[in-house]
Amino acid sequence: MFARSVDKPFGFILLNSPWLPCVLDQLPPQTTIVYGDQAILCSVVRKFVPSVLLPLGIQNPILVIRSNTGFEELHIPEELFGEARDGQGDDQFYDWIDEKWRFRMAPKRGRQLYVTRAALGSLVGRHSCEDHVERLLVGDGYEVYAPKQYTIPDLVEAFLSADKLIFAEGSALHLFSLARQPHQLSAVIQRRHDLPPVMPNQMVDRIE
Repeated sequence: MFARSVDKPFGFILLNSPWLPCVLDQLPPQTTIVYGDQAILCSVVRKFVPSVLLPLGIQNPILVIRSNTGFEELHIPEELFGEARDGQGDDQFYDWIDEKWRFRMAPKRGRQLYVTRAALGSLVGRHSCEDHVERLLVGDGYEVYAPKQYTIPDLVEAFLSADKLIFAEGSALHLFSLARQPHQLSAVIQRRHDLPPVMPNQMVDRIE
């Protein structure tokens, strides 16, 4: 099964390629998941993609291709969610991910999270004076939460435990939007003048 390319930045990968195996139950057991990848980014597939698939119970073999390759049979699944659908998904996709993701703790009403980029270091996109923003939000009862320190299941559990979340614009917003619940309020501190349309589209796709 061809699961598309993973040769884009982290946020684009999170928005796209890992979720295509939602159709695996329609294919033979142990169907190989095939990804296209540039050699320089092969570690993304080895480390990140399994960290998404394994919590979903997907343990199929993974093949990474970086050159022309022939197959006797190759299934190319329909896009049920992601960038190709402007950040939105259909009911089949959301039903699948809700069933597959087994959360270890119930939501804790009242928790407030600020999802920071400060822990990413100085070589990636950051906000000026984010440390000052963090101090102000802590004074208002927010916890400062750094996604880099946690696994995918831990991130989802933390996001679902909060009633209010503020995100420094980044990839974590894509993950939260996959699981968000109707009672949750979320906001984004932008790093660009306008958010890419895929972000606000995804944020409102699971309102009900």
